[in-house]
Amino acid sequence: MGLLLSEAFLSQASKQDVVRRKRLMLAMSPDAMMRRVAENIKKQASLLRRSNDAARWANELSDIDSRLQKKLLFRLRDGTFAGFGFSSPRTAECVPARVPIDLWDGTIIWEKSRVSSISLTMEEVRIVSVRNPASYDYKTKRLRGRPGIKDVIQSAIANLSADGLINPDNSYASHYALIIERAIAMYPDQFSKKKTISIQTLKKHANPALNAEYALLREAIK
Repeated sequence: MGLLLSEAFLSQASKQDVVRRKRLMLAMSPDAMMRRVAENIKKQASLLRRSNDAARWANELSDIDSRLQKKLLFRLRDGTFAGFGFSSPRTAECVPARVPIDLWDGTIIWEKSRVSSISLTMEEVRIVSVRNPASYDYKTKRLRGRPGIKDVIQSAIANLSADGLINPDNSYASHYALIIERAIAMYPDQFSKKKTISIQTLKKHANPALNAEYALLREAIK
């Protein structure tokens, strides 16, 4: 099962970051703050000094988390990781779908594991590792350069999954027509009226890719 977005960025932390975060969290805990207030009163330390300490720790913690979140976003955009979530408002019929790459440029509410843009909001977003990330340009939503047919098919499947059109309860073959349609739409310069994708080619390249996508989708809903 993937990690909730609210927790996943911490997986990018170094040992030094982990230790420092723990120390900051402990220093800012209610019990620690109360003890420090009592000690400072005894020492007649000023209220301004106590508030400055708390603000400094909070800023340092925020800086660490911001750096780790940017690191995770980079890996989500280059395909090393993928996000899966539910379209909002969520209904009983909702199934998890891959978070579109460009949605990571929208508004991210980390503590609620929610990502949104003007037209789409996804909630309960979980992050999983992608075993074989493609060389993906998240701005154009295409693979860089002139990819081979295998990469085109894999890219089309990932794109369909981002739109919630890959259903792991259905057969591989039930997705073939959608894959061909999406591949041609994404890479029109590589196809013509006479050139399309054969069923044999789809079985060879789409079936393993669909199998991996099914696994990711099932992992996201465990």
